[in-house]
Amino acid sequence: MNLRSLPMAALALALLALPYALSAHEGGYAESLEVTAQSSGSPSEAAIPARPHLLADGQLYVPKAVQHLLGLRTELVGATAATTRQIVTGEIVADPNSYGHITVQQSGRLEAPAQGWPLQGAKIEADETLGYLLPVMSSREQAQRRAALAQVDEDMQISEINVERLKLQAQANGTLENAGNVYYEQARLELDGLKEKYRLESEALNSRVAIRANVAGVLVSVNAHPGEIVTEAQPLFEVADRAHLRIAVQTFDSTLEKRLRSAVLLDDETQTDAQKLTLQGQEPLDAQQGWRLLFDAASPQKLIRTPGEIVTLALELSSAETQPIPAIACVAGASGNAVAWVHVAAERFERRNLAGCQADHFDAATGTAFKPGERVVTQAAALLSEYR
Repeated sequence: MNLRSLPMAALALALLALPYALSAHEGGYAESLEVTAQSSGSPSEAAIPARPHLLADGQLYVPKAVQHLLGLRTELVGATAATTRQIVTGEIVADPNSYGHITVQQSGRLEAPAQGWPLQGAKIEADETLGYLLPVMSSREQAQRRAALAQVDEDMQISEINVERLKLQAQANGTLENAGNVYYEQARLELDGLKEKYRLESEALNSRVAIRANVAGVLVSVNAHPGEIVTEAQPLFEVADRAHLRIAVQTFDSTLEKRLRSAVLLDDETQTDAQKLTLQGQEPLDAQQGWRLLFDAASPQKLIRTPGEIVTLALELSSAETQPIPAIACVAGASGNAVAWVHVAAERFERRNLAGCQADHFDAATGTAFKPGERVVTQAAALLSEYR
């Protein structure tokens, strides 16, 4: 090796390594570099100077004195705020404030209205009749209801007789029937109540019950058909207002909500920004791990979609990117790969493998080589790779 062609730092490294090689040849470093320190009243003892060497954890130990001889310099890895654009898939869902389940209160057979059975996607108005329910009862229940209806009919006939008797008494006394006769008025009220009770009992036994829409909107789903037997509280229809829809996005990234800066709905054909979205909140998924982000459109009247429809969103997320490091910090490793050295402690250095080096710098954010706040060796880094 031509010592004249080496820089001063490399020459210092060679001079430091020379005694180590000689000591290994002559039978031990401690024997060749033994130094006797004489002092008054104290015995002689061997002083072995510290030297660079690899530790068991793979880090390189370099004393302060050797660092000064090699001329090591470091540079702090900083962080800059940046944004990334992420394309995700969402689903159109109904707003709970404009959404309703239509159920029945008792078992029965379904019957279509005069305009026909409604189909999925049809527009309906609030309180619109969607169908009829013909109550279906067992023989025992029918017998009980008929017995109750007969009892009401009997009580109603007795009440009618009592009203007629009180009316005749009032006429016989030469008074009007409404001239403050308390007994007569009580009998008339009792008769009216029994007539209403008979009407309701009769309808429950023989007539059909109208099934009406509780909100206006679009039929999202139709879960039953005419002639089908349904049970109490069984959902028949789902109605959603298309002017109040939301977009749900599933994610397994717990930091997505905090890093979200903006969101837009993309056009299906051109994949360009269609309209802005506003994040309403995040909720956990029921059946699996993860979360669901809920967005509202800035212009709901323009979001003419159907619940269950799949849409595409573009999310703008904030991220921390490390600043580019000068390419001089990127040196060749023992196997020819690109490495850099990080000053992890006062006298400790750690080797980091890199994907490669550019002409003027390499970007630490392209991999997991560095973290903001770490110090990377930018001068004399190649000399550290010479130690084995």
